[in-house]
Amino acid sequence: NFLMSDSLITLSRTVNFTDLSSNGPTSWRWTINGGATGSSILQNPSSIFNTAGTFIIKLVATNSYGSDSVTKTLTVINSVLMCSTISSTALSGLLYDSGGPTGKYNNNENCGFLINPGTCTDSILLTLTSFSTEDNYDYLYVYDGSSSAGRLLFSESGSIALPRTLKATSGSMYIYFDSDGSATYNGFNANWQAYQNNTTRPVANFTFTPNNVPLF
Repeated sequence: NFLMSDSLITLSRTVNFTDLSSNGPTSWRWTINGGATGSSILQNPSSIFNTAGTFIIKLVATNSYGSDSVTKTLTVINSVLMCSTISSTALSGLLYDSGGPTGKYNNNENCGFLINPGTCTDSILLTLTSFSTEDNYDYLYVYDGSSSAGRLLFSESGSIALPRTLKATSGSMYIYFDSDGSATYNGFNANWQAYQNNTTRPVANFTFTPNNVPLF
């Protein structure tokens, strides 16, 4: 068995793995999928994770009598604050106002954020799970496209019915937040998920004709 310091982390975090194997193992082989350290023979390794996703971590413990293995799941999420970065190519992530999941945004913010996972993207869903801004003054805008020239999907302030899901079909989604110079509120929490066209490898097969050629 083994222990992970975290099973749910954000990007660029380090996870420590602690061996809890019984019966005196003398060697260890770790498979750390998704980690910068893809494998290790240390008893208690660690790895930083720079890719979002759900990954299987496997430990094989061995002594002179044999080996045993155990796997656990680690989830890495892409978390973004408005005004801290301008774009993401990730297929999924969490998006917050500049105050994060529990804080308030700032006055006089004018920030844009582009979700652009690539040319194979079929659609992007953005789901707002919380929303509270100064009514009629602090607005969140969402566009189907790579800029504010795209089709407007959302333009709201104050409070809204939740959850609220928005869909972009152009392959990208542009989000813009604008606050004035007076009151600030808790802002918004959202998550996005992009769906891509079939990117799986082909499955080879063939047929031949005629398939009953007579012998001579």
